[in-house]
Formats: sequence, C-alpha cells, structure tokens
Amino acid sequence: MKEEVRSSLVLRYQEMNKKIERLIREKKLTQRITLVAVSKTQSADSVEELYRAGHRHFGENYAQELIEKATDLEKRGCGGILWHFIGHLQSNKIKGLIGHVSYIHSIHSVKLASELSKHWQKLGRDRPLPVFLQVNIDQEVSKSGFSEEDLLKAKEELSALAGLDYLGLMCIPKATAEEAGAAKSAFRRLKELESRLSPMTHGMLSMGMSDDFELAMEEGATHLRVGTALFGLRS
Repeated sequence: MKEEVRSSLVLRYQEMNKKIERLIREKKLTQRITLVAVSKTQSADSVEELYRAGHRHFGENYAQELIEKATDLEKRGCGGILWHFIGHLQSNKIKGLIGHVSYIHSIHSVKLASELSKHWQKLGRDRPLPVFLQVNIDQEVSKSGFSEEDLLKAKEELSALAGLDYLGLMCIPKATAEEAGAAKSAFRRLKELESRLSPMTHGMLSMGMSDDFELAMEEGATHLRVGTALFGLRS
C-alpha cells in the first residue's frame, strides 16, 4: 500500500510537469516557471519521495514545520532543497527560520521587511535573500498583505533595506462564485502593479495554486504554489 501511494505521488508530479510544459508550448509563454511543491502538513517521507524524483523547490506555511522538515531531510541526505516560506510570517519566528529558508513569498509590511533585513545581514551571507512582497489584491480583511496604494507609497522605504532581493509580488485571489474571471482580474492587476515597482522588483509573480495555476501562467506567473494537485487532499 505504501509503495502505491508513493508511486502515485510521483505520477501526479510527472503529470503536473507535463501540463506546465504543454501550456508553455500552446500559449507560447516566455517566462520561466518554478513549481513550488507546497508540502504543508505532508510528511517528510512525501517530500523525500519528490526529492528523489528530482524536485527541489518546496513550500511551507509554518515556520516550525519548515525548520523540522529541513533538519530531518538534511540528515537523510536530501541536500540542496530550496525551501520557500509562503505563509504568514511573524517577526518572532524569523530568527529560527532565517537559516533554513531560500525564499520568502509573504512580506506583508515594511516592519517585517526591516526585521528580515536585519536578521539576514547578521548571517553574513554573500547574497541577498530572494523575497516576494505580498499584496492583498482583493482587500480582504482575513488576509495579510500590502494594499496596492500602500505598497507604492512604501517603495522608497523598502528599497533602502539592505540584504533583500525583491523578486516580485505574491497574491492569493479571493475565492468567489465566478472564480475564473475574478482570479484572472486579480492576476492581471498584480502584474500591472509589479511593473509599476520596477526596477525595485524583477518581474516575477508568485501566483496560482492547484485550482488556478494554468490561468495564473497565462497571466504571467513565474512561481506556482501547488499542494493538493501534487500531494492529494490533506487528511
């Protein structure tokens, strides 16, 4: 039974890569796509299975879970994993997380960016930390992120922080009855906003999940955060 589950995971992974490659060909997309396998609540065994299949980019929503998996998998000989933190990040979690993470997708305030800048510089790394600025694109009370207006106002202050490489923007569109149209509008607005922040940002867009990654790709996504379509439904 265990082998059947593990092999079905690899099959879903292979099928996902085929879908991405097919859409790139059919839509003549030119951006480079990074598939981030969202392993939140999934076992380290599942992460290792995808690692052995050749995948390296994994995303986690909780700092402690990322730290534990990173430590465990390093001991298993799974070197070179690029961990993406994609959840809501609290300032008091930065110190423990910062040495394990390769990308952060969810900078939602100048204060958080400032704290990350300080901690990254203390590590003495020879390169800046790649990050995305999270935008609350549909202005939902339940979600974190800059408003479009506030982010534009914060551009100068963010640019002055050392040690951070602003790759681009991230969003999670509002789930509505007319999801495709609403998501398309959200993705398009995020892309337009990113272009207004250039050259501080570098044209990358973290958007698109299991249900809407194809639409996100069509609208310019460079980083897809996919969990369920790879790992199956969470128990």
